[in-house]
Amino acid sequence: MIATERPTASSEAQIEQLQEKVATLEQMNEDWRVAFEEYRKKLAALQEQRGTLTEEASSPSSETEGAQAQRAATVPLLIQQPAESPTSSPPITAQYEIFVEARMLDDSNVEAFITTNIPGEIEVVVNLALVADLVLASQAPDGVDVWVIGTHSRNVSVCDGEGTIILDGSELPTGEYAVEVALYPWWGLKDDVSRCCGINQDVGYSIDAAATVALTGSGESVEDVRRHNEGRRWVMSNFRMGQKWDPAFWVAKFGEWKQLVVDYYNPAIIKAYYFASIDMTLMVNVLEGTIDTYRDGKWEHGP
Repeated sequence: MIATERPTASSEAQIEQLQEKVATLEQMNEDWRVAFEEYRKKLAALQEQRGTLTEEASSPSSETEGAQAQRAATVPLLIQQPAESPTSSPPITAQYEIFVEARMLDDSNVEAFITTNIPGEIEVVVNLALVADLVLASQAPDGVDVWVIGTHSRNVSVCDGEGTIILDGSELPTGEYAVEVALYPWWGLKDDVSRCCGINQDVGYSIDAAATVALTGSGESVEDVRRHNEGRRWVMSNFRMGQKWDPAFWVAKFGEWKQLVVDYYNPAIIKAYYFASIDMTLMVNVLEGTIDTYRDGKWEHGP
């Protein structure tokens, strides 16, 4: 006869705990089985839908090629989105564009009216650029930079399809200018409405618009301003602190200078020579015969 140990109160409690855990696991297994069955049905439905679309695309059509082309030209582009995918982007159902109209307020100031069919709030950059320089830039070989005469870019908010800005061209030479508008979606879409409308947000992609105006501006000629800019570029590219001061060379290259009053450094040692042709000042150490630095514009009163 085999002797068995009589269950104690503690072992009874352990058995009850194990039974509860088993029951819980069985319920979890049932829940997982139901969920798996639902997802399996959804997968089968998607596969069936894809097969139907593939058959329709590959089946011969009774339309003539001319009729197909006409239908394609009149039906808007729709991007098919995966079913049951709440995280995917909404379909693109329109071609998003930006438009700009420019109106001269006087000889130098331009008012730009910006409109768009992009919903929500966006931010664009706007500037004036000389048309002739834009043409040169478009024709330049790769790696060759063209200095385009124009204004600095300004950011403009466009809400619910409209925005406006006044651009000051009083310092620009006389000529034909483009009012350039650009949206860079990777940073220019400012609310959920604009970000969720399906616009490409890859870095480097932009939506652009332009209008042309004729400016009197400063009255200077484009040729004079180009010589001015080329001279400034030469100084910035070739200047070396402490290089030898050769007055004859600088006069031959940029014309006569005007000596300015220096009240920050020792005026007996440091001289300020302003060259109007490039609108720059050279700070010259006449004791050592070297150029210490250069400054934009007329610079004579120190930092």
